[in-house]
Amino acid sequence: MPRNGKRKQRPWEADEPTSSRHAAVRKDPFRYLCWDCASIVMSYLDVCDLARCERVDRGWRRFVHEWMGAAGFYQQFPTLPKSTVNTLESTEARAAVFRACAVDEALRKKWATGSASCVREYIFPGRIFTVKGDFVIWNTHDQVYWQRLGFRSDGTLHPVSTCKYTPEGRISRMVVNEAGYMFLTTSYPVNPLSSSLSPQETRYFVPFGRLAQEIHTESVVFLETGQELWKQTQDPDYELLAVGRDRVYFHSCGTQERSFVARDLRFGEVLYKTYHGHTELPDGPAIIVRKQDGEELIVKQWRIREPRPRVGGIFPGLLDYEHDVGVRVFDGENGQCLQTILCEGTFPVARPNDGEFALLGGCVMNTNYYRVHKYRFSAEQGKFHLETTEVLDQSPAVEPGNRDGIRIRSVDPYAYRAGHWDRDRGTGYLFPIVPGTAPADWHPSEVWDGDERPVDAWLTLGPGQEITMPPRTEAELETRRSLRVDDPSPCKFFTRWIPEFDHRNRLVCYVENLRRAYVFDFGFRALQALGAGSDGKNETTMEI
Repeated sequence: MPRNGKRKQRPWEADEPTSSRHAAVRKDPFRYLCWDCASIVMSYLDVCDLARCERVDRGWRRFVHEWMGAAGFYQQFPTLPKSTVNTLESTEARAAVFRACAVDEALRKKWATGSASCVREYIFPGRIFTVKGDFVIWNTHDQVYWQRLGFRSDGTLHPVSTCKYTPEGRISRMVVNEAGYMFLTTSYPVNPLSSSLSPQETRYFVPFGRLAQEIHTESVVFLETGQELWKQTQDPDYELLAVGRDRVYFHSCGTQERSFVARDLRFGEVLYKTYHGHTELPDGPAIIVRKQDGEELIVKQWRIREPRPRVGGIFPGLLDYEHDVGVRVFDGENGQCLQTILCEGTFPVARPNDGEFALLGGCVMNTNYYRVHKYRFSAEQGKFHLETTEVLDQSPAVEPGNRDGIRIRSVDPYAYRAGHWDRDRGTGYLFPIVPGTAPADWHPSEVWDGDERPVDAWLTLGPGQEITMPPRTEAELETRRSLRVDDPSPCKFFTRWIPEFDHRNRLVCYVENLRRAYVFDFGFRALQALGAGSDGKNETTMEI
C-alpha cells in the first residue's frame, strides 16, 4: 500500500467507472492479487477456462489478454518459437496470436485422437457422391439430394434437402463447386426414326442387341433454388475437365486437334476456345489452384504414348505404350498452357487459396518410399517453381504378412496426415506424418527412377489412430465385413484436410461397394461469442 493510502491502479482496472470498480473489488478477491500472484493462478487454467475468464467483464478480459501476450503464450505453447509474439507490440495482436494457436492446438488434438465433432453417414443407391467446399450431393435413380456441411450457429447440423430440379433421364455425372452450382450430365434414349438430331448430337450404343439412340445433355443447376441456368446437347468430342468458381472447363478427347474450351458457369456461353498441339490428357478431373489474386489455374496430368519397358511390378520387361510423365498447367483466364512439369507417377493435390499444389510421385526403387514435390506459384515468373522435395516412408504402416502394406489411401502433404480404410473392421485410421531418417543404403548422389531432385526432408508415419465411427450392431458389422470385391482397392479415400476455402477440417471416405459414404468433421460445432463486457457488446475472441 503506498504511503498516501491509495492503492495503485492495476492494468485491468483502467477505463472503468470508480464506483463499479470499487464494487467489483469488494466482491472479487482476484482483484486484490498482484500481477505475479494472479499470473500463477492463470497458469493453472486451460484454454477453455481462459475463454470463460474473458466473459466475466472488461477488467478480466483485459488482464487475460495481458497474460496471453506475456507468460501465458510460452506456458501454453512451449514448443512454439518465442519470435511468434515477440515482434508484436499490441496486446490485442498478441492475444489474437494466442487464440489462433489455441484453436490450432485444439484441432491438432482432435485429429491426433480421431475424435471428430460429427460423423455423417450416407447410404445411397446411386453411384455418384460428391463433396466440394461446404456442399455434398448424391443421387438416387430419379432424384438429387444435397446437404450443406458445417454447423449452424447453435451447433446443429443443416438438414438434408431435395433438389427441386428433376433430371430428365439417367444421371452420368454430377459435379458441384464451392458456391453450390451443380454441373450435370444426363442421357436418355430416343426413337432414332423420329429424331431430327444430327450425328454429332447423338451417340449410339447396342443394348440387348438392338440399335438405339441416346441423347447426352449438359446443364448447370443452382442447388438452393433448383433453377436450371442453362442446358445444351453434349459435344462428344469434349470431356469435362473442371468446374471452377465462374467457369466450366472442357478439353477435346477425340482424334481431332487438341483444344481447351471454357464456358460461363451461369450462362453457358463460350468464353474462349484455345488450340494446342499437346498429347491427349488422361481421363479424370483436374485440380484448380487459385493464385493470390484469385485467378484460377488448372493442373492436369499429362500422358504420352510411346513404347517403354516396365521396371519391376507385374511382368517386368514388357512394353507400356501409355504412361504419365507429369502435369500441365493451364491459365483459366485464357486457356493457354503456362507450364509443363515433368514428374513421373504423379497425383496432384491442391492447396487452392495459396497458389500451391503438391505432386505425389510414384514408388521409389520398388520400396515403400514415395516422393512428394511441393510447388508454389511465382507472380514474378508467371509459373510454378519447386519449393521442397520430401520422401515419405510408409513401411511403419505395413501389416504383417502383407507385402503391399495397408495401402495408404490418401496423404495430405500440407497438414502432414495420412488416411487408411480397414476393410475387415469397417473403420478408418489416421496416421501423423513425422520427421524420419534416410535409409542406410541411400547416398546423396543416387538417382531414383530418373529423378535427380535433391531430398529436402525424410518423413515417416507415426502410430495410427482409429477414427470415431457411428455405433453399429454386430450383425451390421458382419454384413460390412462380408462385402468383398476382387478389386484390390475397393475404397476411394479422399481428404479435406487441406485448408481449402476457410480451413474446412473434414475427411471424406467413400466406400464404393457398400454404397456408403462417411464425412468426418473435425471442426468446432459452434463459435461462441465471448468477451461480453459491462457495455453489453459481444466480441468473438476465442473458439472452444
